[in-house]
Amino acid sequence: METIKRFFAYAVLAMLIAGMLPLAFADDDNNNDDTEVDASADASAETSTSSNSGSSSGSSNARIAGTVGVKATIREDRQDRLEDMRNKLADREEKIAERLDKLDEKTQDRLLKLRADYALRLSALENRSFERIAKLDEKYLEKFAKLSRDRQEKLSKLTDARIKAELDGVKFREVRGADDLKLRIITKARLEAARGDFNDAKERFEKAREEYKDARERYNNATTEEERLAHAKEVLSGAADSIITHLEKIKSKVQENENLNESEAADLTARIDAHIQTVTGIKAKIDAATTKEEIKAIAKELRQAWADMRFRMELMAERVITARVQGVLNQGEVLQKRLDTALAAMAEQNISVDVDAEVDEFNADIAAAKDFQAQAKAKLKAAIDADTSDEAKDLVEQAHDLIKKSQDSLKDAHDALRQIIRKIREAGHELEVDTSSSVEIEIEAEDSAEASA
Repeated sequence: METIKRFFAYAVLAMLIAGMLPLAFADDDNNNDDTEVDASADASAETSTSSNSGSSSGSSNARIAGTVGVKATIREDRQDRLEDMRNKLADREEKIAERLDKLDEKTQDRLLKLRADYALRLSALENRSFERIAKLDEKYLEKFAKLSRDRQEKLSKLTDARIKAELDGVKFREVRGADDLKLRIITKARLEAARGDFNDAKERFEKAREEYKDARERYNNATTEEERLAHAKEVLSGAADSIITHLEKIKSKVQENENLNESEAADLTARIDAHIQTVTGIKAKIDAATTKEEIKAIAKELRQAWADMRFRMELMAERVITARVQGVLNQGEVLQKRLDTALAAMAEQNISVDVDAEVDEFNADIAAAKDFQAQAKAKLKAAIDADTSDEAKDLVEQAHDLIKKSQDSLKDAHDALRQIIRKIREAGHELEVDTSSSVEIEIEAEDSAEASA
């Protein structure tokens, strides 16, 4: 987890470099309205002059001239704004400017209405994909432009009908930071209580382990059947306490994790409580045992209970880890959007630094980490309901490997981010990230339902 901590710290540091207002292209609707009003006023004045001269044909010509004037003015306005967009994007990739000229006027108008960072994100698509996506209806184009780059790349490979169907199901959440993406908010009192429970369970776990070791030594040194029976009960009781306190440690971590939604946290807690109840019941039998045969039977029952729950305990612990990784992924997703905004702002200021490769790597690493995380989460969910301990063990091991891959991808993303900042600084500039403005993040369907509950 050290890698995750380092990435988290660095991501926060990068986001706090400096403040900057988000920049965007001018609102086209307002410009067009003003243009048409001015052109209509000119046309009315010209018509009035012609009417005074008594020429009906002159009046007709004036109206035609006015209409032509409106279209000409709008066309000139569009060309000015297209040129502005070309200038802003040309530094990123020369071919982008050429793409704009291949589009019809309606498509150009839709692109001009997008924010600068949205346009920059779309420009990363391949030529054919860019032209096809640019022709989407305005509603779908804006929604598509809000997606992360990896999602855009995946959707761009689908048919237009599939793209629209996918976009219809997409929901965004406006956030100011990764904390806004938490699946639940835990009060400070509950958080402190959960952490206190963890520390208490940890201490009792260590104590139970030591008592277990001492009891085994006493059992091995016993000289009478009575001593062996008494110490055997101590050994089994110590083992049961170790299991219970370990379960309580996991339970406290579930209760303090804000990246587990309420329903999943409640489900995990109920499963842990059921395991605790099982072992507590066995411990009561240990205390009540009076014969060697009873102790043997209880020992067998405890071993079987441990075998049944061992990997389920491990998977619940792994699920807590994936939830912690999710918190770092949330930081990465927010940073992705802020990075696009910051780079678009640099282009607005005519600052040119070639970090395309590093930005692509950063986005790809975040996407890979997110994908591995989702796979690990699915494996752990399947393991919880597995029919056999062997099946659960196999799924947990697969999930563990996927979590490791997710962590490695986050480390790679951290390295790519460092390279972006280094190259910008070497060019004599700073990556100014505005942490005060909000960004829109795509949320999963289950998370959306949880948020609206």
